Amino acid sequence: IVALMTQIVERKQGERLMETGQKSDGMYLTIEGTLQSSIERDGVLVPLNRHGRGDVLGEVGLFRGERTANVDCATDCRLLRFDQQNLTRLQRRYPRTGHTRRRRAAQ
Repeated sequence: IVALMTQIVERKQGERLMETGQKSDGMYLTIEGTLQSSIERDGVLVPLNRHGRGDVLGEVGLFRGERTANVDCATDCRLLRFDQQNLTRLQRRYPRTGHTRRRRAAQ
């Protein structure tokens, strides 16, 4: 159900998908590719985690309104993008599923 309400986006190796402090515009599910999350400390990028197929990125920002880490594409990537409008539509059409998704993301 969720996948049908999203859009597929493609990003090239080296592109930044998200930046710390940026206003959130959605969360992503990785279909293909590898991404690297990091934070900046004293002007130096500190790696946090590598993300691959099936990983969800940006969910914290979607619910809190602001990105908490940088995410860069380590390879060419294909992702499903899910935004606040999708979440609202999901809750309206499938109240039980929408409530479960929102509750889990808030934890």
